[in-house]
Amino acid sequence: MMRLRLYLVILGCVYFAGCSREPTVDLPSLVPDEAAAKAVELLDKDGDGLLGDSELQDSPGLKSVMKRLDSDGDRKVSQSELSSHMNQWLEMQIGAVPATFMFTLKGKPLADATITFVPEPFLEDAISIAEGVTNASGTVFPSSSAVKRGMQVGFYRVKISKKANGTESIPAQYNENTTIGAEVSSASPAVNSIGQQIKL
Repeated sequence: MMRLRLYLVILGCVYFAGCSREPTVDLPSLVPDEAAAKAVELLDKDGDGLLGDSELQDSPGLKSVMKRLDSDGDRKVSQSELSSHMNQWLEMQIGAVPATFMFTLKGKPLADATITFVPEPFLEDAISIAEGVTNASGTVFPSSSAVKRGMQVGFYRVKISKKANGTESIPAQYNENTTIGAEVSSASPAVNSIGQQIKL
């Protein structure tokens, strides 16, 4: 298995619905209680109503922010914790987040790679896929058809693809079966700073 060292740095500012300098961006068509219930229904394999570490393996977007979701410190995510977290997105009146992502492979910029941000299944009816191609410095500015520019807030699976002579050069665990996830919102440290970094 090829060793992949991938750094993901998210830079950028946040556009809020109603900002005086930009057109108003509609909020995602999200009902937090319904989305949280759907997440538990899809991921709760042992039927205890909670999402543990092993169950979150199937949801890279949630797993990437497990510590922020687990407000009571029991190392599991409950439906109410997830619903409360998503309600914060709506309370902040976030319409879209124009973010910048930088990828490096084995310490070098990952150029000409297609980066696709796929909503977690329990959000696929509320937010849209965002995508972009990295430039020579490994930087990508993902965009979505749902907004003027940028991405809708939400939990995403991050798929990385780079083909050479028609053959995928990125291992499946970072592509079709990706283990990489990200939360995109104004509350995310990745959006507010240069702090989020993913190393594989």
